[in-house]
Amino acid sequence: MKRALSSITRSIALLAILLSANLALAQRGQGMGGMGPGGPNPALVQRWSNTAVAPQQESFTAQTAAQQAAEDRILAILKTPFTGNTHNTTLAAVLAGITQSSGLPIQVDAKVLEEASIPLDSAVNRELPPVMLRSAFDMILKPLDLTWIIEDECLLVTTPDKASNTLITRVYPVLDLVAVHNPEHPGQLNFQPLLQLFTDTIAPTTWDEVGGPGSISPSNTSGSIVASQTREVHEQMALFLVALRQARNFQVTAVDAPRGRPHGSRPSRQPSPAESSRSIVTPTAGWLLPVVHE
Repeated sequence: MKRALSSITRSIALLAILLSANLALAQRGQGMGGMGPGGPNPALVQRWSNTAVAPQQESFTAQTAAQQAAEDRILAILKTPFTGNTHNTTLAAVLAGITQSSGLPIQVDAKVLEEASIPLDSAVNRELPPVMLRSAFDMILKPLDLTWIIEDECLLVTTPDKASNTLITRVYPVLDLVAVHNPEHPGQLNFQPLLQLFTDTIAPTTWDEVGGPGSISPSNTSGSIVASQTREVHEQMALFLVALRQARNFQVTAVDAPRGRPHGSRPSRQPSPAESSRSIVTPTAGWLLPVVHE
């Protein structure tokens, strides 16, 4: 997680430049994100409201929906406090105790652990601070050179090698980030800047364009991107999208916010359309950078 935040932090400066320039372009009908002075382009909303969202939802099979629900339950449990015993015990006992206390379905990749010469009776003896179950898992498994993934509606304890070769395919709705605000040609999408940001800043050596296992591609019919990556990379992508939208929203708010003037002074002249199209918000670094503890 520290590496993920560090990677995102290094990309913030690039985000600031891209988003600032994009905001000005959006005001002229050329930018990425469909966010002109009046908000999202209504034509884009109308176009995709019936032709993208509904078919995308209907395309999920019952099995896929059940798997997603199971994953959501597992992730919810991982956010609860850890209350297990980690003193003078074994890995098998710790896992059994977690299942009993939390109801978390845990499976062990026994064959992979056997090939890696990691027995289930490996000793566990450490003091854990008050943390969520997710963090406790990482602190317990990493010293044993183990990690976890979600597979077959269970949390699977396995090796990092196995986890790095287990890809998960997820769909990320990004219409608000790729729609081009152009009243003369509504419905245009520009995925390239967003895709480039992902492959350049999120685990850049893991994408297929440089020989890695992961892949990412646009879906024009749904305004989404489809990515096949490991669990850890997907977590970084989710954090990245949150940071990207927060930065975009901040700049839109900064442009739309009314500027105060001294009491009794004359109202300032309103800028012409040409002047407005040239305005670019240049954010300072302080509001963009998260606090990262190395």
